[in-house]
Amino acid sequence: MELTVTYTAAGTANFLSWQHAKFTADELADSSRSGPNAIYGTDGLTNLVKYALGLDPKVNNNTGVPVATTTADDWVYIYTRPSATTDLTYDVEISTDLVNWTTNGITLDPVSTSGGIDTWNARYPRTAVAKIFFRLKVTR
Repeated sequence: MELTVTYTAAGTANFLSWQHAKFTADELADSSRSGPNAIYGTDGLTNLVKYALGLDPKVNNNTGVPVATTTADDWVYIYTRPSATTDLTYDVEISTDLVNWTTNGITLDPVSTSGGIDTWNARYPRTAVAKIFFRLKVTR
């Protein structure tokens, strides 16, 4: 079973319009600063990841990034994304060895929307594995 969520909202939000809103003309001319795979600051997050999570590309972020936690029954991975983003696909994947990744067994739930940002939970049963790794795969 493959779990893919494509979220389409009203509006015309896309990476190109985000770039033009966030970078100066000189920065836009330099793809090493404004390109999707560029890392503008020192936080290690690419511009595409910052766009996908609704973060400012020029701010070093230690908040607003996905977090993993647990409940009594589940491993839980929490992430946010802009409500109006229309050009991305978000996949939450799990692994027990950091080599093999899957979406099998994940339950994905929208939690809330506030200020144009959606919060999502991905859950996986704790009884299924002793340890787990999550990743958020974002594609354009």
